[in-house]
Amino acid sequence: MKKFQVAIIGGGVIGSSIARELSRYDVRVVVFESGSDVASQASKANSGVIHSGINSPPSSLKARLCVEGNRMFQSLAEELGVPVKWVGKFVVARNEDELAELEHLKRVGESNGVPRLEILDEALVKKKEKNISCRGALWVPTAGITSPYQLTIALAENAAENDVKFLLETKVIGLKKQGQRFFINTTKGEFLADVIVNTAGVFCRDIVAMLEEPDFNVYPCRGEYLVLDKAY
Repeated sequence: MKKFQVAIIGGGVIGSSIARELSRYDVRVVVFESGSDVASQASKANSGVIHSGINSPPSSLKARLCVEGNRMFQSLAEELGVPVKWVGKFVVARNEDELAELEHLKRVGESNGVPRLEILDEALVKKKEKNISCRGALWVPTAGITSPYQLTIALAENAAENDVKFLLETKVIGLKKQGQRFFINTTKGEFLADVIVNTAGVFCRDIVAMLEEPDFNVYPCRGEYLVLDKAY
């Protein structure tokens, strides 16, 4: 039975990122991924937005990590050779009530440490994007976009170069804790680990249920995108 110090369940962007970070240390790490490659589930098809932190509850851990992560992303992208564009975003108000909501969002963002937020009137908005019709908009210059699957692959490749073991097409089908260790049953055999990191995305509840009764539910959401020709 192969033994590891850390077993990461799920090879999406979070699992691959944790694997890369752990690869900086003298730790034996394995990543179990049920798909044929990393980024084979939600990480391959999410929006790729680098959020600014304007929507996170003030003083929350989510707000702090979102703003810090946003500031760190440029250097991370350069290290990994991953594309990133700081395109910014508009939060658009169509009426007076929504203009008041923009003021609230701006205050929340500023309290979270999001820099350079501006509320622009319709004329200034149209100078940046002529196709927007609105009463005004909150301009968020620190919002960006990246390629989610390229990011995940780059994180995983860097981790693998530093001796993290990636086991693809390997689904975890059972877990048991004995003493201070975990026995992991997979479709490719049994493994032993001191620590388990559950990054199984929408399947994370199933992983928890192998050890104890989960105290949370997962509600997956699926979106759709329209891809338009630039000529229009």
